[in-house]
Amino acid sequence: MCIIQGDEKDWKQESMRMFQYYSNAYITMASTFSADCYGGFFSEQHVKATRLHLLDVKFRGTTQPVYAYRDFPQDYFLNLYESRNVLSGLGSDFGLLLRARIYQERLVSPRLLFSTQKQQIFECYHGRWYQENNEDPKRDPGNHKQAYKALLRTTSYESTEELWTNLVTAFGHLRITYPTDKLPAIAAIAKQFLSTQKLPHSPAHEYLCGLRRTHLHVDLSWSVVKDPALKTADFCVVKSYTAPSWSWASVPGQIGYGYNTLRGDGKVSTISLTKECLSFAGDRFGQVLGGYIIIEAPAFECAWTSWTTAFLEISHERWLNLPGDGNSEVGFKLDYPNIHYLVETHVEGGKAVKKLTVLHTWLSADEQILGFLVLYKDRSNGRYRRLGVGTASPDRTAYWGRFKALCQQAERRTLELE
Repeated sequence: MCIIQGDEKDWKQESMRMFQYYSNAYITMASTFSADCYGGFFSEQHVKATRLHLLDVKFRGTTQPVYAYRDFPQDYFLNLYESRNVLSGLGSDFGLLLRARIYQERLVSPRLLFSTQKQQIFECYHGRWYQENNEDPKRDPGNHKQAYKALLRTTSYESTEELWTNLVTAFGHLRITYPTDKLPAIAAIAKQFLSTQKLPHSPAHEYLCGLRRTHLHVDLSWSVVKDPALKTADFCVVKSYTAPSWSWASVPGQIGYGYNTLRGDGKVSTISLTKECLSFAGDRFGQVLGGYIIIEAPAFECAWTSWTTAFLEISHERWLNLPGDGNSEVGFKLDYPNIHYLVETHVEGGKAVKKLTVLHTWLSADEQILGFLVLYKDRSNGRYRRLGVGTASPDRTAYWGRFKALCQQAERRTLELE
């Protein structure tokens, strides 16, 4: 089973069938160290590299060999919870597992047999068995496949929040050749997960470019993670459209969900989706061609004093000037460093100022944490685009009371977000 390379028609058709292929397979076999399809499954390093015979022990008439086993840091690759630079530094034997496309194939396959340079590894939803290790396979707390099993078996959709964000975060650590393949490369996971949940509508209707409709307020709270492998230039030239600005698939590199987002218990949404105008290459779980959503939420304008340098460090916290006295500020994280070219600048009081919009998206049940997006208006069509994200709380926001009041008292506005 394969996709014909270079055949766009075959790609569009077959890339969206990965869920059916891999979820129905009895076992999936993978060679983790092969550089390409000609590398094979067998390694000559196996016998001489994995264990060393030390001595034989005779006990009650039976002779048993005693071996010394070499310890391999394989959990780094199999769990995929490390950052991309850690994976790249250790992954010479696990090149296959660093590919984003492989992630969904590993998760939706009921059973996998990995052939590595040193040993074979069997993995399923119950645990992981190493050929050269006799430890209890269920003692591995970081087994992402077991976490995925828990996600599929969770009866309450409300309790899947952190599990889903963990999967998306892990996926973002992996390498992808074509940015337009991001959403197709995680489509099988989204299909399988959403098909197990009790939803008020179909799984396809629930899914919005990598986000969930009924959890939109939380899923919008992703932020860009500083990635040494990426440079500012990677964000400055848009080579091809990958997703709307509010989707994590729209940015290159790694994303994550901040401390405040994950610790906020029982988040109450303050945002509602009233309409979507999106176009897809085919399947709604696959490549998106363009469009926007219409949302309604509390929103107010903020000023941001500009700078003289055109480019900024990615994911670095910036400060918005709250309306009113001009001295109150709140921090947020940028999605793009080249805001100098994205947002129009006005001169006020001798300072270069950019006008931005704060969109209040959620409030924790105890009203001690709130989430918000920072938007800018596109000059060409008047629609809004996401520029950054933030959370605020009493322990992390100096002007918490003032900012919370602004969010709660802000007029609900209807915006087109692309």
